[in-house]
Amino acid sequence: MSEKSAKKKRKQQKHQMDARLRAVLDSKVIDQGEKQAVAQLLLMDSEQKPWNGQRYTPPGSIVEKIVDRFARYTEAPLELAFAMCLQFLAAILIGKGVTVTIQGNVVELTIWLVVLAESGAGKTLLEDNIRKSLQRALAGLDEKIKPAELLWDLAAKSTSQWMFEWAGGEIKDAKGEVVGVEPSRNRSTIIVDEASDFFKNLKNPRGHLYDMYKNLLDAYSHRRIGHNTRGGGKLEVERPVVGFLGMATPGRFCEQITEADIEGGFFWRFALLLAGERRSMIGKAIFPGDMLDGIEQSWADLLKSIVHQTYVASPKSLEKFRNTFDALAVQSERDGSFPAAYVRRISWIVHRLALLYHLLLGKGSVQEIDTEDYEWAERLLAEFNRSTSWVLKQVFDSESVKMLQRTERLIATRRAKGLATNERDVINNVRGLSTRDARDYLRLANMKSGDADV
Repeated sequence: MSEKSAKKKRKQQKHQMDARLRAVLDSKVIDQGEKQAVAQLLLMDSEQKPWNGQRYTPPGSIVEKIVDRFARYTEAPLELAFAMCLQFLAAILIGKGVTVTIQGNVVELTIWLVVLAESGAGKTLLEDNIRKSLQRALAGLDEKIKPAELLWDLAAKSTSQWMFEWAGGEIKDAKGEVVGVEPSRNRSTIIVDEASDFFKNLKNPRGHLYDMYKNLLDAYSHRRIGHNTRGGGKLEVERPVVGFLGMATPGRFCEQITEADIEGGFFWRFALLLAGERRSMIGKAIFPGDMLDGIEQSWADLLKSIVHQTYVASPKSLEKFRNTFDALAVQSERDGSFPAAYVRRISWIVHRLALLYHLLLGKGSVQEIDTEDYEWAERLLAEFNRSTSWVLKQVFDSESVKMLQRTERLIATRRAKGLATNERDVINNVRGLSTRDARDYLRLANMKSGDADV
């Protein structure tokens, strides 16, 4: 199936009520209670399969040590710790200007990753502990780079503030006098805790970050970005080099993904990692204030092993990469599961991951990245692809769930104003529904709330 045909098929699937669900609603045989039970079963999301982060962790590496500590003391999904370790290491390499050279192509360690984990998964606890251990290691090595500059917690309230933090510059008071200097956050990794809300504001024409939408797209490819300030000035970054680590709940993230994001290319710039459910908390009532005490020495040993400014893939590694790329390309061209834009972008992340694994496996003194490093990277690539497929399934195959939720929100909003909701209200307020679908979603929503018979 061609990519064009796959797009057409996805469009045809969008905004159409599941035929099985409609059959339940229209049934004259089963009663209302049975209809509700069957409908809820059909509306359940696809199973979210957990991922065992330890399977993709090199034995004896700092990542394994950190994952093991969190496994011992917390119930947090191990994927979070795994992803943070990889991205924090990548941030160090970005800050130091370490690159991978692939047949003349200089590849920065800019990995754009979103980890999908349920609310309350312990993101803040894990991040704070890993940051502190890294900070102690950098302080002990007397490194010029600082975690505060490597890991950029983006909380900008406007495009101007975001660009000022990115470009850096003089800080002036109300009288226009220079009172300090804002360091440039270029060559860092952007950290976004609530990535769903971030993307919503970024894409919303009325949102406070909308002007940065194009800049972020250009930054992915290291193209110059800029912003004109109200005072007539201009903030620019000639060659942006930033990684991205976003964290979001699976449900809210899927709600923010639109057909335009998928077909316009924004969605395909991000690797996705789906975390499993929280693990058991039994026996973990108390944990140390510093769960990573002593880990700074492992960080220090790893950082000292980075002795080359650029690393090079071996000829055998490149041949292995070509085979991986072709396999993904064949899959894309055969069934349209992934578009060409995704295949090209996601496959090249393997070179970045291979260097991370090269260092984690204790080979920093060796300039050539070997096939073992690429094998580790390709395992993680396969996981990214699986997570992306899961999200696409939620976006396109769970459209009935989303349409019902929007109808229910509409009913609740109108009820709060003392208004009833009819079929015409649903058609006017829930985009993409036919008259028949509007009627049926209204019936289903009322059935769930017990407001009417169906």
